[in-house]
Amino acid sequence: METTLSKKDKELLIAAYKSYVEKRKTDPTSNARCLGGSETIKRELLPDWSIEDVENSCRSLSRNGLFKCLYADNIVYIASINDYGIVYAENIPKNKVKEILSAFGKLGEIISILIK
Repeated sequence: METTLSKKDKELLIAAYKSYVEKRKTDPTSNARCLGGSETIKRELLPDWSIEDVENSCRSLSRNGLFKCLYADNIVYIASINDYGIVYAENIPKNKVKEILSAFGKLGEIISILIK
């Protein structure tokens, strides 16, 4: 089965992978895969996203086998990147990663100009 992800899903996956790599560098004994709940993910990894966007992407990544999510009251209580998610993120071409992240950066610039 082929994994099909939206740009937002890929952005969350890349952010989760970067977080995993950083945690492994600073504390190899930590549970580096664990991202926390949707509010923690928003606060620490994607502050410009809405909680709903974080929830939707976590669910999508979980359905695609890249995340393991535990739910409480139908919200993401704990999300973690799994082995398949790590391997998938490692194999996204670096120029694709830059393209995905810069697209969201440009969107933020456009929105800030429109709001002014």
